[in-house]
Amino acid sequence: MWAVQDKDAINLHAGEGQAVREYVTDTGPADYVLFVDKKPIGVIEAKKETLGHNITTVEEQTAEYGSAKLKGIQHSGKPLPFSETVRRNFQTWIMRRHAGVPTEKKFTETQPAFLQLIRDHVMTSFRFEHDDLDYAPFDAQGGLGKMHQLFGDAMDELIEELNGEPAA
Repeated sequence: MWAVQDKDAINLHAGEGQAVREYVTDTGPADYVLFVDKKPIGVIEAKKETLGHNITTVEEQTAEYGSAKLKGIQHSGKPLPFSETVRRNFQTWIMRRHAGVPTEKKFTETQPAFLQLIRDHVMTSFRFEHDDLDYAPFDAQGGLGKMHQLFGDAMDELIEELNGEPAA
């Protein structure tokens, strides 16, 4: 369970995880910085639902906050652990597909670029849903129709895998 806290009243001992509102970074205040075991693990950039058409802005902001210096915390220069974990797990997932594992179907040359868009979305939003295909950056790439063209009947299974393995 997450304890949602204001930046002026942080208690990193409250609950299993803390979501700190408006946490100060060197690129500006992040809407929420997530902490587990007193360590920052991720950033959430919240936007009104009406701004969903402009979601790439949120992804760019979150990526900036993910590698920003957090006030009062030593900075390693690396992205926060969640985005690192998603990148590493995604790479392993792709490599497994291309390693010739008999139960895994290899991706075509055009499929990984679309999958990377989904990976980046998972890094900033923690989950990918069918509805996300209606918004940027997916809509500019053909959205639901393009994903179905690229992955066919395997589309739903891939979405579930991308919400599970890379984010684990």
